[in-house]
Amino acid sequence: MKKFLSILLALMMVLTLMAPAAFADNETTTPGTEAGEVVDPEPSENPEPSVEPEVPTIEVTASNNPTSGKVVLTWAAVEGAAKYEVYRSGTKDGEYKLYYTTTKLSYTNTSAYAGYWYHYKVKALDANGAEIVTSNIITQCADCAAPVITAGNRASDGKVTLKWKEVYGAEKYAIYRATARNGEYVRQYTTTSTSYTNTTSKANVTYYYKVMALASRTASANSAFSNIAARTCDVAAPVVKASNNAETGKVVLKWKPVEGAAKYEVYRSGTKNGTYKLYCTLTGTTYTNTTANAGYTYYYKVKAISKVLPEGNSAFSTVVSRTCDCAMPTLKLLGYDEDGAELYEIDYNDNGNIIFKWSKVSGATSYKVYRSGYMNGSYKLLGETKNTTFTDTTATAGYYYYYKIVAVSSRSSYADSAAFEIVAAPSFPMAKNLKQIGKYSIDFTWSAIKGVDGYIILRSSEKTDISNMTIVDIVTDTEYIERDSMYTAWFAVVGFKERSDGTLILSVPAYIHYRVNPNA
Repeated sequence: MKKFLSILLALMMVLTLMAPAAFADNETTTPGTEAGEVVDPEPSENPEPSVEPEVPTIEVTASNNPTSGKVVLTWAAVEGAAKYEVYRSGTKDGEYKLYYTTTKLSYTNTSAYAGYWYHYKVKALDANGAEIVTSNIITQCADCAAPVITAGNRASDGKVTLKWKEVYGAEKYAIYRATARNGEYVRQYTTTSTSYTNTTSKANVTYYYKVMALASRTASANSAFSNIAARTCDVAAPVVKASNNAETGKVVLKWKPVEGAAKYEVYRSGTKNGTYKLYCTLTGTTYTNTTANAGYTYYYKVKAISKVLPEGNSAFSTVVSRTCDCAMPTLKLLGYDEDGAELYEIDYNDNGNIIFKWSKVSGATSYKVYRSGYMNGSYKLLGETKNTTFTDTTATAGYYYYYKIVAVSSRSSYADSAAFEIVAAPSFPMAKNLKQIGKYSIDFTWSAIKGVDGYIILRSSEKTDISNMTIVDIVTDTEYIERDSMYTAWFAVVGFKERSDGTLILSVPAYIHYRVNPNA
């Protein structure tokens, strides 16, 4: 019994000691520790880490559209976002206004002005319009738009010309050039204009160009480069002048040699705005239109042909017009005098009057003859004739006169010929009453010629031009005698007057066939 009570008592003591632990949130004790001390449990082999909820973020980047220069914002998608709101401010700490709502992941600020700085932030919203997250603030300057350039050639000299539209916010434009599309582009010029002519370009060489718009507010807002425009520098257009050949009246075109040209094409039309036909290809720089008809007006333009490429041919020259003149009347050229002056064939009548004769001129209906007493004097119209001869009956023997003969066009006075110029002097009239006196010797007389200084006696075996006769004597009276001369011959009597310059004015020759007859 006592043993049973002892066991029961011991059991109750144990339960009493264990009771506080049962009411201490199941804390356990480990052997060797003090009662009430909390000991961490042993870790398991695969512990489960605690996971904190992820906070959404949105990073915005900014750049510029290379063509328009406008600010472009981009960002990554936000989980749970149904749309995005773009806010903008003129200052970083200023008021941000809602500028755009989009479901896309980018935004181009088309209202941004070149050279101005803008500050942006983006909000991600869920389907209910609740904000999920707001981005960082991003700052970006709007650039100038890149110019869009076109290239052509200046008609006058073939030089490469660039053109583009004005770029908003640009103060000026920088032009760059290279000799290959992917070559080194060197800055050539800066201009405030919207065009540029490359005056240093050389004919038949191809150049590559690009242009940058330079911002008026800040260099950071300069545009991207424009498109690349390529162009071959053309051969320059010839500068053509038209005239008339003085002798033939034909139209003559002339121009200076063009650098880079291998040859030239000449085009002609009957009207300024008509159809131009190719009339001639030549390597020289002078063209005479031999098929032009007197009295007709023709229109011409010339193109220089490149040595290298057809693309480098010049533009047409400026159109020039010219009326084809009548050909100049011409007298037969006999030769030249000691001083190289031209000597023309001139006839004289018995009174010593000059008779001009010329060949018929195509397209002429008549001829005008003018005369002056001085080389640079005033020419007066002597007369007009439909014939190809004219006799000057009013000139005084012993003086030189200056004449001009003009062919008159049947169509227009603009087509009259150039003047044929000649210097001539009327002869003294023929010696009259030339007669044989002697029968057994040469003895003949004549009437005096008024105004002469004397007479030249010439002789030949037959009647011929005095240039083929021999001078036998010079006398001052009106009789010539050869005593004891027993032959038959032709004689010419020519009166003369010596001018102050030493030249002689002659009379029309008078001829006599002298027969000596001892049995008469």
